[in-house]
Amino acid sequence: MNTIGSRIRARRKALGLTQVDLAVAAGVKQNTLSDIETGKTAEMEGSTLAGLCRELRLTPEYLVFGHGVAEDTDLAMIESEMVAIIRSISPEQREMLLGMARGAYELAAGRSRPVVPPPPQQPGADGPDNVRH
Repeated sequence: MNTIGSRIRARRKALGLTQVDLAVAAGVKQNTLSDIETGKTAEMEGSTLAGLCRELRLTPEYLVFGHGVAEDTDLAMIESEMVAIIRSISPEQREMLLGMARGAYELAAGRSRPVVPPPPQQPGADGPDNVRH
């Protein structure tokens, strides 16, 4: 698969989509998609590329340059979503998320107890360890 169009067509067919299905889902005209797949159009709008990548679950790098393996691109899409989430939350929430990820990593590595730093406590705050009875 040497062209953007051939990669789009192959992935579309692998997912069982028609040109109409993909065009509607990606927000492009069917004739535009046809022109891209057949190589009649060498350039495309950024929004077209983004829509096709989203619906085909491919990274722009794979779609444009053919780098990597199409089946491995789901991880890149997850990474992209994770980055978007991390950018949208507060620094405190980032630290909590990082601690959870480290804990999951430790469990996956076969350690019986995950090493997760406790969340930072505000001065004077009564946390679960400081509950008065």
